[in-house]
Amino acid sequence: KLELRLLRYAIAVAEDLHFTRASQRLHLATPSLSRQIQQLEYTLGYPLFERRTRSVELTPAGRAFVIEARRALMCVQRAVEAGAAANAGNTGVI
Repeated sequence: KLELRLLRYAIAVAEDLHFTRASQRLHLATPSLSRQIQQLEYTLGYPLFERRTRSVELTPAGRAFVIEARRALMCVQRAVEAGAAANAGNTGVI
């Protein structure tokens, strides 16, 4: 099961290339973020990040995943906005 929050977590780590900085930005404990990313990688069946002593790097699969994860979150945001507009009576039909 892939949850939207996991996409956000992976994107944050990819942007910061550092688990501690990403966890601070996400207001999560670093060990919790690390476990969530490990679980995501297990679910996907491939690593998103190469872990280093003080930083991380995206794997090729991680780069591809993050690009699509950003697109997915944009689609979700558009769906929320479309629903809100329709609820307000703004369907765009004249």
